[in-house]
Amino acid sequence: MRPRQWHALDEIHAGIFDGMTYAEVEAADPEEFKLRKMNKLSYRYPRGESYVDVIQRLDTIIHELERQRDPVSASAHTCIQMCIYMDIYTSVIHELERQRVCLSVSLSLCVSVCVTM
Repeated sequence: MRPRQWHALDEIHAGIFDGMTYAEVEAADPEEFKLRKMNKLSYRYPRGESYVDVIQRLDTIIHELERQRDPVSASAHTCIQMCIYMDIYTSVIHELERQRVCLSVSLSLCVSVCVTM
């Protein structure tokens, strides 16, 4: 399989806060920072995305990954990796908010193909 670039694997779009750290967002707009902290899953950045939007964006990619018979390597930001991980390993979308992941790690997901006869 040749390498492909999928823009659906791009990081969450933080809208007007794109490129800013959490500390910079908190300093620039404490109210928006508080709103995000209260509900990370459905909070939508001004002119940006929410995690729910990201999960919907990843839906076709996840289906494509599930159809693969050969090993697949996908590089993506932590947010994207967590969304894929949660989709593959659990159906509880609200668990995504509670996951703690170091921002400097990369997840390795190994998915087996199950064939029923």
